[in-house]
Amino acid sequence: MASPAQQQTFQRKVIYLGSVVVLLLGSLLWRKYAVEAKAEEMALLDQSHGDVEVVGSALRLGMSGSRGLVICALWMSAIEKQKKNQWNELELNVRTLTKLQPHFITPWLFQSWNLAYNVSRESDLPKDKYFYISRGVQLLADGERQNRYNPQMRRDLGHFQQHKICQSDETNVLRSIFQLSCIPPYDRRPERFGYDKDNLDWEIKWDEFAAFCRAHPHLVRRLHTPPLPNDPRKEHKKFRCKNAREVILFLAEHRNLPSLYVEEEESARDYEQKNFKPNPLERFPVLPPDRPNMLDPEEWTDGALTRRPSVPDEFDAFTVARAWYSYAQEALPPPGDIPGESAPIKDRLREHVPRHMSTIIFRTAPSLAQTFVAQRLQEEGWYDNTPFIPETWFTNAEGYRGGPVEVGEKKHWSQEAWQKAYDSWKSFGKANHIYFDDPRQLLLKRAAIEKALRSPRFHQGRFPEGLTEEDLTQEEREGLHAMRFLEGYDRARMNANFPHFLMRTNVERKVEAIKARKLFYEAEQARLARGANEEALEKYEHPEALLAWRQILEQNEEFRLDGTIQEDTYEMEMKYLRAYRFIHGEKLTRDLVLEAFLGQAITPGPLAADWSLLGLFTQHKLLADPSKGEPTVLGPFEKDFQGKPLISNDIKRTVIQQRELKPTGSE
Repeated sequence: MASPAQQQTFQRKVIYLGSVVVLLLGSLLWRKYAVEAKAEEMALLDQSHGDVEVVGSALRLGMSGSRGLVICALWMSAIEKQKKNQWNELELNVRTLTKLQPHFITPWLFQSWNLAYNVSRESDLPKDKYFYISRGVQLLADGERQNRYNPQMRRDLGHFQQHKICQSDETNVLRSIFQLSCIPPYDRRPERFGYDKDNLDWEIKWDEFAAFCRAHPHLVRRLHTPPLPNDPRKEHKKFRCKNAREVILFLAEHRNLPSLYVEEEESARDYEQKNFKPNPLERFPVLPPDRPNMLDPEEWTDGALTRRPSVPDEFDAFTVARAWYSYAQEALPPPGDIPGESAPIKDRLREHVPRHMSTIIFRTAPSLAQTFVAQRLQEEGWYDNTPFIPETWFTNAEGYRGGPVEVGEKKHWSQEAWQKAYDSWKSFGKANHIYFDDPRQLLLKRAAIEKALRSPRFHQGRFPEGLTEEDLTQEEREGLHAMRFLEGYDRARMNANFPHFLMRTNVERKVEAIKARKLFYEAEQARLARGANEEALEKYEHPEALLAWRQILEQNEEFRLDGTIQEDTYEMEMKYLRAYRFIHGEKLTRDLVLEAFLGQAITPGPLAADWSLLGLFTQHKLLADPSKGEPTVLGPFEKDFQGKPLISNDIKRTVIQQRELKPTGSE
């Protein structure tokens, strides 16, 4: 039998063991029902942020307290690798850093930007730049998957692709490479068209090449007839292929690219079947994921990509950016009752406001991206359903026996794109209370203010001090809310530049504006690309060009007073006058005098050729080279039918300074 001391020892052990069990069980219950519940409510769990990365979690757990020291060492090492241009080692360090700091947003944002901008800039070849742009975007996409509800990361994913590919100095070649990423490698392999790297005298397979051109009209037009530089003296000519052989060599040079599709070396079977890469994070361009309750159900996503038989040829980086911008809006709280403000956050996990940008500006991104889509189409010549003919690739080409090759779907490109942009801006305005179908709603707000201001407690339009809204009458509360609403209304419209974009998209979507823009595009292609000044002048003087544009300005006062439109119009005027002066030369003054008399005699209406009125020729000077003694001419947009200037002198001076020109004479 145990002694009393042994019994006491045993009892203490039982008590201690029981206490341990109780405390352990209590701590587990406390963790599950108190700590984890609160952490989930405050969105502090890994799974609350997004996908859990197993390797990174194991690495962080294994490093314990030494993680901070390793992170500092990796940051220093990454900086040194970048200084030494050791790009592969840099990317490895960056990947490790993000695994150790998965929910610290700054490393994701900075290092992805670093790869897409700084590292890509150090490369000489466009395809190398494109590679590091894609690596930066894919890195940020990985971060977004692990931090699902961060609007800034989502927006940057769109902005990086838009800015680096569609708005860079080498935009034409980068846009073309981007489009190759969206074409199955099996379809664009250069051997299809006769290319043989071991034989310098390989012959083009014209039937295959013509079929490729018909299948990819936007790529063909971009490579054949690139957009003209805005100022040829300051900008380099954009990348182009002079003949079919150069196109095939371009395909051969860019055979291996970051792509949506499986490459031949990855899987020959998937390569031939033109399958998408199974991991969305390895695809480029990167698209947002499918999710329920999308703001725009027709927007591009990973799921929409795989559900379609192929990527349409007009798919570009602006389209990808628009998809990410729309996805970013879903991480914001809904708009509030006051324009420019957001409703109170109800879901702390899924609703956040941007930290470094006004929320109303952040909300404009999808509409702005669609506006860029419409501008890009016109910049590259897609206005209406007229097909494009790449003449110089086929006409008189050795070995080609077929007729002209027409490419391009018969579709009203510009009208549809501008209409979509207008609808997008209109929906944005309605959602944020800065646009109303019925303008009487604003009048009611102003009437409510006037009623409230009659109250003796409102002094000079100010809220009565020492009172809360509960102390006011119903009429006074309505007036106070109307004051705040209209203040927010004006501020939000100005910050978002909403009147400009709504007005511009509304005018640009109209048929007459599209026809005029098309003729201006064709005139400049003739004048600068082919040196055909007579053809350019004929295009400019077509009734649906300068005269139609003038009518648009006359009929849309808000449009004509917009600074951007005035600059654009003055640029058109200078280009037209250069072509006119080149053709007429010394006969210019005599021809203009005759045209003035004929114009006044034949066209007496307000929209006559009043830019050539005889009495005004000696009052205004054309921008010209004084050393050449060029004659002076009054431009077509100098005055409206009431004799008032269509373009302000401030705008003229701005354009002159931008172009570094010197006007002759005085204004």
